[in-house]
Amino acid sequence: MEECPKTVEDVYDFLIQNGFVSEEALCLFTNVHGWNMETMNDVIEATTGYRSMEQLWEEWIAE
Repeated sequence: MEECPKTVEDVYDFLIQNGFVSEEALCLFTNVHGWNMETMNDVIEATTGYRSMEQLWEEWIAE
């Protein structure tokens, strides 16, 4: 079993590769709000309703 993405780079890639958000939208969002985990968690909450990568990962793996 894979591990939950923990770095900003890994979360960025995970969100794009799994179709949660487009690369263009994520690039724009990080340019405006910063390249950090708080921004990634904001994107996760806005696009999925989950509050963190860990919470999304638990649900993703459960399916």
